[in-house]
Amino acid sequence: MFEDRSNLIGLVLLIGCGLSAGIMLGYIETGTVPVWDGPAWVKWSVIGAGVALILYGLIQSMRGRWYGHDLPGPRRWFPWFPWWGGK
Repeated sequence: MFEDRSNLIGLVLLIGCGLSAGIMLGYIETGTVPVWDGPAWVKWSVIGAGVALILYGLIQSMRGRWYGHDLPGPRRWFPWFPWWGGK
Protein backbone atom coordinates (compact mmCIF):
# COMPACT_ATOMS: atom_id res chain seq x y z
CA MET A 1 0.00 0.00 0.00
CA PHE A 2 2.84 2.40 0.76
CA GLU A 3 5.47 1.21 -1.73
CA ASP A 4 5.63 4.53 -3.57
CA ARG A 5 4.71 6.63 -0.50
CA SER A 6 1.83 8.25 -2.39
CA ASN A 7 -0.57 7.83 0.54
CA LEU A 8 1.92 8.70 3.26
CA ILE A 9 0.98 12.38 3.51
CA GLY A 10 -2.69 11.44 3.74
CA LEU A 11 -1.95 9.03 6.56
CA VAL A 12 0.10 11.64 8.42
CA LEU A 13 -2.70 14.20 8.05
CA LEU A 14 -5.29 11.64 9.19
CA ILE A 15 -3.27 10.83 12.31
CA GLY A 16 -2.72 14.53 13.04
CA CYS A 17 -6.41 15.34 12.66
CA GLY A 18 -7.35 12.37 14.82
CA LEU A 19 -4.99 13.48 17.58
CA SER A 20 -6.28 17.05 17.37
CA ALA A 21 -9.90 15.86 17.52
CA GLY A 22 -9.17 13.62 20.50
CA ILE A 23 -7.48 16.45 22.40
CA MET A 24 -10.35 18.85 21.66
CA LEU A 25 -12.95 16.24 22.70
CA GLY A 26 -11.02 15.81 25.95
CA TYR A 27 -11.21 19.55 26.59
CA ILE A 28 -14.93 19.56 25.78
CA GLU A 29 -15.58 16.62 28.08
CA THR A 30 -13.79 18.22 31.03
CA GLY A 31 -15.24 21.67 30.33
CA THR A 32 -11.88 23.43 30.27
CA VAL A 33 -10.44 25.89 27.76
CA PRO A 34 -7.09 25.06 26.11
CA VAL A 35 -4.38 27.60 26.91
CA TRP A 36 -0.93 27.72 25.31
CA ASP A 37 1.71 27.78 28.08
CA GLY A 38 4.77 27.48 25.86
CA PRO A 39 7.01 30.20 24.50
CA ALA A 40 5.43 32.71 22.14
CA TRP A 41 8.04 32.15 19.41
CA VAL A 42 6.86 28.54 18.95
CA LYS A 43 3.29 29.66 18.36
CA TRP A 44 4.32 32.31 15.84
CA SER A 45 6.73 29.90 14.13
CA VAL A 46 3.96 27.36 13.60
CA ILE A 47 1.62 30.06 12.28
CA GLY A 48 4.35 31.40 9.96
CA ALA A 49 5.18 27.92 8.66
CA GLY A 50 1.50 27.27 7.98
CA VAL A 51 1.13 30.52 6.03
CA ALA A 52 4.33 29.77 4.10
CA LEU A 53 3.05 26.30 3.16
CA ILE A 54 -0.27 27.74 2.04
CA LEU A 55 1.48 30.31 -0.16
CA TYR A 56 3.83 27.66 -1.56
CA GLY A 57 0.89 25.43 -2.46
CA LEU A 58 -0.92 28.36 -4.05
CA ILE A 59 2.07 29.27 -6.20
CA GLN A 60 2.67 25.64 -7.18
CA SER A 61 -0.97 25.22 -8.18
CA MET A 62 -0.75 28.31 -10.37
CA ARG A 63 2.38 26.99 -12.06
CA GLY A 64 0.67 23.77 -13.10
CA ARG A 65 1.08 20.13 -12.31
CA TRP A 66 4.42 18.37 -12.61
CA TYR A 67 3.44 14.87 -11.49
CA GLY A 68 3.44 12.99 -14.78
CA HIS A 69 3.07 13.16 -18.52
CA ASP A 70 -0.52 11.93 -18.52
CA LEU A 71 -1.89 15.11 -16.94
CA PRO A 72 -2.81 18.23 -18.90
CA GLY A 73 -0.21 20.92 -19.31
CA PRO A 74 0.07 23.93 -17.04
CA ARG A 75 -2.36 26.79 -17.37
CA ARG A 76 -0.99 30.26 -17.65
CA TRP A 77 -2.57 32.21 -14.85
CA PHE A 78 -0.23 35.13 -15.35
CA PRO A 79 0.76 35.26 -19.03
CA TRP A 80 2.88 38.39 -18.52
CA PHE A 81 5.25 36.36 -16.27
CA PRO A 82 6.96 33.83 -18.58
CA TRP A 83 8.55 31.90 -15.70
CA TRP A 84 5.14 31.13 -14.14
CA GLY A 85 3.93 28.13 -16.04
CA GLY A 86 4.52 29.64 -19.45
CA LYS A 87 6.09 28.07 -22.48
